[in-house]
Amino acid sequence: MKNILYIVNFFLEKIFKVNRAKDIMINSDKFDTSNLNLGNTFIVNEDINVKKFISKIVDEKLTIVVVDKKGQTKGYINKNQINIYYGKKRTS
Repeated sequence: MKNILYIVNFFLEKIFKVNRAKDIMINSDKFDTSNLNLGNTFIVNEDINVKKFISKIVDEKLTIVVVDKKGQTKGYINKNQINIYYGKKRTS
């Protein structure tokens, strides 16, 4: 049963083009964290849909910290990653 749900979920994601945080993040070792502080970050799970937090990046100018299920930082998403992934028209 679990395998069937996985297959159905996989095809639904492909059909509706669900973009997860881990699909657009930059790895933590390639990101400059010198300007980050608690006030300008927002933490999300790596499997969350980008549409649920894209306004935090664009409107509030926050940097998203992407974590795995154990809470370990996997990467970061900021306006630059959104521009690269979606193009300039999304964040203008």
